[in-house]
Amino acid sequence: MGRRANPLATRLSMIKLPARNAVLLAATLVLAPFLLFGAKATATAMHRHAYVFFDGEETGCLPWEWYWGTRQVGAISRGDLVTFRNEQASLFARGALMTKLIAGVPGDTVVIEQGVISINGRVLGTLARGAQHFLRPINAWDTRYRIAPGHYFVFGSEYRSYDSRYWGTIRYDQILTKDMLLD
Repeated sequence: MGRRANPLATRLSMIKLPARNAVLLAATLVLAPFLLFGAKATATAMHRHAYVFFDGEETGCLPWEWYWGTRQVGAISRGDLVTFRNEQASLFARGALMTKLIAGVPGDTVVIEQGVISINGRVLGTLARGAQHFLRPINAWDTRYRIAPGHYFVFGSEYRSYDSRYWGTIRYDQILTKDMLLD
């Protein structure tokens, strides 16, 4: 089954990189084949600033496979793609790395009602898959809250995504990289 296009891909692919990050991206792409053959010093230097990674899961939460991440996270905006250490999700080991889209930022209002999730009145999706998977009623996650300063609502675009709609927001200090697509 092929991956489908996502409207956020357009926004993400138009990100302007600072000169330093553009150089790191170019170096990463040029050096990536050598990293596969154990150039440990190069890998360590690249790991400090940026990295390329592949998500080949057929049941992933995003429709893309190749990402480039920079450790210079900076300001986070709605629509950014980030990789973070998850401390909230009970289905995964504490600290598991996850890549998701930023769907809600500090000050946004999140409403989950009868399994429908919306942020600032804009519907993002449902929790129907979660209700079925976890054998819980569709309204089990109903809530309403304002996202606190320094916190973000992360979201996977695929219907099967396990994200903030089930376990709440993440903190800024959990974010390891701001990512962009290489697909």
